[in-house]
Amino acid sequence: MTVVLVKNRIADSDSVRIELRALVDDNKVSEQFFFNQWKGLTDYIQISLHEMMELEELEELEEMREMGPVGVRLAVLAYIGLVRELIIQLSLGDLGKNNKFGTEYFVKGIIDQFLRGVGLKPLQW
Repeated sequence: MTVVLVKNRIADSDSVRIELRALVDDNKVSEQFFFNQWKGLTDYIQISLHEMMELEELEELEEMREMGPVGVRLAVLAYIGLVRELIIQLSLGDLGKNNKFGTEYFVKGIIDQFLRGVGLKPLQW
């Protein structure tokens, strides 16, 4: 799901610029529009984290489990931050101009980084 979102967003760099500008200008209408674009991914990640936490018996997850929905929600926001940064770098930055590895490579990297950060095992690609 993240690969599809990133590929669609980097194909429309003007949309990325507009989203960044809306955040800087504190434009509530544009902000709501872009929030709705991210909603599907945030819901998916939140549900996936809950499922993964139920399957994992890692001590590192105990703190997030104790915090409940707040901890998961903060983790989801951190994930969205990683994805946004990747989109910015691939569509507006030097990384996109010199992308020798492909979008999937970078998405897999941020997914693994995120999973390690919240105490889950990286995926087996």
